[in-house]
Amino acid sequence: MKQIFQEVKELKTQSEYDKAMAYVNALIDEATEKGVLEPDADNKYTREIGRVGSLCADFESNKMTFKHLTPRTYSPLVQVVREEMFKRDIRQNELAHILGINTTSLSLFISGKRHLSLSSAKKLYTELHIDPRLILEYA
Repeated sequence: MKQIFQEVKELKTQSEYDKAMAYVNALIDEATEKGVLEPDADNKYTREIGRVGSLCADFESNKMTFKHLTPRTYSPLVQVVREEMFKRDIRQNELAHILGINTTSLSLFISGKRHLSLSSAKKLYTELHIDPRLILEYA
């Protein structure tokens, strides 16, 4: 096993990170091939994989952003609708029934991919008592 990244305390560039990940993957392949990558194993491979893997994890935490990990943001209207659903302890299928729409349409509205019809927006006001100004602006 040829060790690299011996003097590295921190990965600073994407290129360094990519090389470190390739190194970790090569170590995993080599250790697997030699049969030394067992659960709870403590050997030169597992220690090196852990050391360089930790450098990679620190780089990911400090320098990278992952779109799928960013919290979803909802329109103010969707936020209020979700809060009302929580307060009233109703599910999406129940709210869809109240609004007179199918659950797919409601799901698309809540995910921000679709607007509500005028009749559904009216029911947000009449059935859930949501502020009409909010409905007019975001429905």
